Parts: sequence; C-alpha cells; structure tokens
Amino acid sequence: MPRVRAAGKGMGHVGQQALIFYLKDIADRADEMGLDDLDALVALQDQLAQAIEPRGIGEVDGNEIALDGSEGSLYAYGPDARAMLQAALPVVCRSPLAAGGHVYLRYGDLDDAAAVEETFLLADLCASRNA
Repeated sequence: MPRVRAAGKGMGHVGQQALIFYLKDIADRADEMGLDDLDALVALQDQLAQAIEPRGIGEVDGNEIALDGSEGSLYAYGPDARAMLQAALPVVCRSPLAAGGHVYLRYGDLDDAAAVEETFLLADLCASRNA
C-alpha cells in the first residue's frame, strides 16, 4: 500500500537507537476523535516530541501514513530507545490511536545487522502501566 512520509530529518541517525510506533485503523479512530486521520497522527507526533525532546533523550523524526488512513507509523531516534519509550508511553496510552498498535525498539545503528530488536503490543504496555 502506498505511504506518505512526512518531512523529517531522515530515517534515523548514525549511533542512534530507534523507537517506532505502528498504529492501525487511524482513519476510524481519528473520525471518532472528530479529526482527519493525518491531523490526528500529527497531533500525537507533536505530543511525543513534547514528551521526548525537552528531556534530551531523543528526537521525534516524522511519520508515515497509508493514503487510506488504515495504518501509520511514528519515528523517534536517540541514544536510549527504552528511555524514549518510557517518556512516550503516558502520551501514547492516552491516545485512541494506540488501540491495536505495537511498538518496535532497535538497539543499534540502522546498518548494524547484529543490533537487538524488540516488539511489544501497545495494549500490553498500556495495561501494565495502569495495573
């Protein structure tokens, strides 16, 4: 499915770890919020930037969204993917866009074939935060 990449500084930075949120059914969830799908995704991206960037732990680098709003992604890069995730979870878990989504963490450079990767369901992470 074609995707649109929003303006950002690139697809990660050398020496950085990655935090990527994969979200589903954005158009439907945005409609429930009374927003356009891209507006809802960009609003969440802005909230993530406010949660991550002032702490100096990373940089939110942009988004992708399917043309039909069926799915989208948010990207952040920094020296510690776990620290970015911990800062981002309160924001993401409050968003209706998180339902059905998952998060991907990569501990290493994009060109490092030996980098460790993890994937978590957002429902599980949000439930454990609220427990």
